[in-house]
Amino acid sequence: MRAPPTDIEFRRYGPADWRWLRDWLRTTGLRVPGDAGPGREGARGAGQALDVLPGPCAGSVVLPSEAEREPAWSRRLVEDARILALVACRDSAPCGFLRLDIGPDRQAEVTVVVDPAQRRTGVARTLLRRARAESIDRRVRRLFALVEPSNLPAIDLFAGEGYEFTDVRVPGFAHLERWIHGAELQPPLEILP
Repeated sequence: MRAPPTDIEFRRYGPADWRWLRDWLRTTGLRVPGDAGPGREGARGAGQALDVLPGPCAGSVVLPSEAEREPAWSRRLVEDARILALVACRDSAPCGFLRLDIGPDRQAEVTVVVDPAQRRTGVARTLLRRARAESIDRRVRRLFALVEPSNLPAIDLFAGEGYEFTDVRVPGFAHLERWIHGAELQPPLEILP
């Protein structure tokens, strides 16, 4: 197994990050919340405004077009206290995205998305290891992920980081989990002679 890259830095996801994340999700064929995406019909129909953020209407303020407003799903990544959303950067440019959606039961859904140009460079493994470290800090007991069964590289990645298949059934997805053991939450024991 290759060691993860050391040239990746993390920062919080911010309101200006939604465009590239939306484009990465579309490129990989993943679903963008509330979005029909290019060539896809959504529940609201093609061409309809999605998740429009009301803006200030005063004086010389010019509101961006509806297509340029930050969508609700992105605002939730920034505003929801239960969600940790991080951007992995290489040379100050985004190369990956990590989301931990932590439930009140101390279980968290993990999402990783990698810039298509950065795949197979260790970014995803770095994201999963950061997810584990953040989970330990937040006393999360279990991480889980939903992966399309046909996405064998992603399944291999999660399995290589300690995730296992579960009996949970989610139509169209494999459900993988990784337990965060109590011993990982404590300092190491010192055994003295």
